[in-house]
Amino acid sequence: VVWWAYFPHLPDPVRIGEGITFDFTANFVGEYEIVAEVMGGDGVLVRLSNHLLIIAGAGLHVELSWHTPGDDNETDTSDPLALFSAGSDVDLHFLHEEARGVFFGPLLDCHFANPNPEWYITGPVDNPRLDRDDTDSFGPEILRLDVYEPGKTYTVGVHYYDDWDYGSAWAAVRIFVDGVLADEWANVELQRDDMWTSHRIVDGVAARQGTVPDITPNY
Repeated sequence: VVWWAYFPHLPDPVRIGEGITFDFTANFVGEYEIVAEVMGGDGVLVRLSNHLLIIAGAGLHVELSWHTPGDDNETDTSDPLALFSAGSDVDLHFLHEEARGVFFGPLLDCHFANPNPEWYITGPVDNPRLDRDDTDSFGPEILRLDVYEPGKTYTVGVHYYDDWDYGSAWAAVRIFVDGVLADEWANVELQRDDMWTSHRIVDGVAARQGTVPDITPNY
């Protein structure tokens, strides 16, 4: 038995396993089609499929994905201790208003090096959390915020941390508010060390940062 998955954001199926059982984690919001092909000597004997729907929950859900055409296999991964990477590394950032638009700060930027910061209101309810960091594939990176501080402006950023010689990446940001897609900005080309400031969010309302991508090189 060979298993395939049609992801919500990819045009072609991805081979995800073989045998009677397999492990698969559905990280992207949207509808998947999972296909099982029973193989025989003459090819496929039986083809069965089912659908899997992943939804975003309450609060704010930010999802980053990217496509690197120079990578022949965007589904493979490498050992975290390896001196090379199997794919490009693009990172999601989320700033508190008091960060004044400065990314990589020690406290007010939620990203891979600060995945669960403590922000102002006592307790965890207003703290963002980076639920998933992807270092060598196509994403997603996922950020969650359950409760917004009233009237505060949050900023979403995307940083091309390392291309590992795979070249340009095309990034996409999807923002869900209480399970509903508020905005999707896709096909934004990034070079290594580019910082794309994509959205501002106030009281659960997401707005794009400009009409064209706001990209700072060599960040």
